[in-house]
Amino acid sequence: MIHGVIQTLRGWGLPLLEKELIEQAARKRTYIVRAVYATLFFGTAYILFYDTLSVMNSNSLAILGRGRPMFNILVGLQFAGIYLFVPALTCGIITQEKERSSLQLLFLTRLGPWTILFEKYLSRLIPALGFLLLSLPLLAFAYSLGGISPDYLAFGVWLLFISVLQMAALGLACSAYFRTTAAAFVASYLIGALMLFGPLLFWTLTGALRRNSMPSLIVTPFFGAVLFLEGNLGPFSTLSTLKTIFELSAKSVPILFSITVFLGLTRVFLLSRAFVPPRNYLQEVFKRLDRTFERLNQNRWTKGIVLVGDTASLPDTKPIAWRETTKRSLGQFRYLLRLLLVLEIPIVFLCLLMVIDDLGGGGRQNLLSMAVFLVWGIAVLIIAVHSASLIATEKSNQTLEVLCTTPLSETDIVHQKFQSVWRLIGVFLVPLFTLFGFKCWVHTLSPNSGWGYSLHQELGSTYYLACSVLTAGIYLPMFAWLSFLIGLKSKSQGRAIIGSLAAIVGWGLLPFLFCVAPVALLSRGTEIHDESSLILVASPISMIAMNEIGDGPRMFQTVIPLIVNCLIYGTALFAFRAWAFSTAQKAFGRSPVVATNIAELPPERVSANPQTDTTL
Repeated sequence: MIHGVIQTLRGWGLPLLEKELIEQAARKRTYIVRAVYATLFFGTAYILFYDTLSVMNSNSLAILGRGRPMFNILVGLQFAGIYLFVPALTCGIITQEKERSSLQLLFLTRLGPWTILFEKYLSRLIPALGFLLLSLPLLAFAYSLGGISPDYLAFGVWLLFISVLQMAALGLACSAYFRTTAAAFVASYLIGALMLFGPLLFWTLTGALRRNSMPSLIVTPFFGAVLFLEGNLGPFSTLSTLKTIFELSAKSVPILFSITVFLGLTRVFLLSRAFVPPRNYLQEVFKRLDRTFERLNQNRWTKGIVLVGDTASLPDTKPIAWRETTKRSLGQFRYLLRLLLVLEIPIVFLCLLMVIDDLGGGGRQNLLSMAVFLVWGIAVLIIAVHSASLIATEKSNQTLEVLCTTPLSETDIVHQKFQSVWRLIGVFLVPLFTLFGFKCWVHTLSPNSGWGYSLHQELGSTYYLACSVLTAGIYLPMFAWLSFLIGLKSKSQGRAIIGSLAAIVGWGLLPFLFCVAPVALLSRGTEIHDESSLILVASPISMIAMNEIGDGPRMFQTVIPLIVNCLIYGTALFAFRAWAFSTAQKAFGRSPVVATNIAELPPERVSANPQTDTTL
């Protein structure tokens, strides 16, 4: 499809759009991503429609009229794909030009700002719309089964189309504002979540939803998926054409307005933020917090006492570790302490509420499980982003060659770069262990107080604590080494972060789709009691969920799943670590004979000629 569009564009005079599409067509990952998306989409649709399609074997006429539920599921899957993948496709479209220092070259051409904006915008819209076209065969099949009016079909397709425009415009605006792809990637998803769920949260906090029922056009005006679900309640087949067009236009106004705002902001940011010098926003936030704490510390009680001060240490024999732990925001002790307090204080407050509420009931226990899942998500996100950026940032800043001139072996460089990651992992283990310990303490004092651990009454809190500690101790370093390995192989920081997060999410979800779901279909809905339930261990999420929720197959009442889980992911941890060390030599481009450990060199040799035993 891209090649046909390129031939058409050559006659229209859109050189930038033609260039972008040619570059995408030349990349292998363009076709790999498209094939993976099609496989996931059609595979998920087959699993969800298995029961419906199996009716055709006995009576082919019995399936007629069942097209509407299938159509709703297909549109829902497409909405999920739009909100998950389209911002990632567009968030780096301008930041990549900034990182390559080629944006100023675009301004030297005859292309105006609006032309650059729209050609860049269309270069990502065409592949995104191509993903929507992949669903046309399934949508046509659902429509042929009956139960769907033409108005309802047009309503769903139109909302999908403008939702693609909306999320692409959001990613484009973030790409124009931020300097790096990583910052634009994170901001696009945060702003997207705020835009989609912010109005709902506002009306919930104000109590308006509890007092009366409000239409989704007010509660979630920018959320196309919810607007489609509300449209599902309306009898579109009986509405007049004029009324249908009016209702469709009214529901589309907020989304179209958001698209216009994002494109307008992109036009403003394209020039005003084109040559902004690099800034570390996280470090600026920490510095402001430092000034606030120092000002609050000057009182009659504390009198400016500093419990933990910055040490004036020197690099000595570990210069890279010193640089990572003293010059990086997420490596310095005081900044990590701020992060720890931000996580630990709300958790301690929640535990105190449990104690005040006399250890609470099932609802309070569910809050503890939700807190565990939330801390797990934050920990995996930050650790993965930080680990993937260790080497990718050096490549983006063109400082990897300087790093390779040090008389250190690849193993020493990797060990020292990873020092800040170990500190970060330790910070997240504290709130996780706090939650684990408190849940065990609650269960010890009051075993029948709504403890959601019904399957492990015989094993008790000891098994819960052992399972929680082992999974945390294995998973966090494993995800860190996996992200570091992807960062070694990636050419830019944005690709490293997106690739590491995609690998972790895919590892957690794909086993349920391709392993658990087929086994559930073959079991015909009956409970799985035998060893086949161990297939759940293929996903790292399953052990955490089973341990917290306390529900699942009978096999998980024993310690066998825990042993299998530790063996599999413990092996994966050491495999990723060894793979990272073996990949470092190729990534750094150094000869294995040349690099030496600086600690083994005489001081006079290091000071006299530090580059004697190194090559770029």
